[in-house]
Amino acid sequence: MKRKMAVPNEDVVVFVIGIRVNRLRSIRKWWPTFNAMPGMLKELYAHSDLGFLSH
Repeated sequence: MKRKMAVPNEDVVVFVIGIRVNRLRSIRKWWPTFNAMPGMLKELYAHSDLGFLSH
């Protein structure tokens, strides 16, 4: 696989939203974040004019 790099003409900020489940059995710890993810993505799509590209 060949690496590719973008050369932007202006400042770029990358905001990464994610979740990592280390223990499936500890659902009380990761479920609130998992449950909030669709709402966060919907909010980002609503303001896509600010530069949100994709998820």
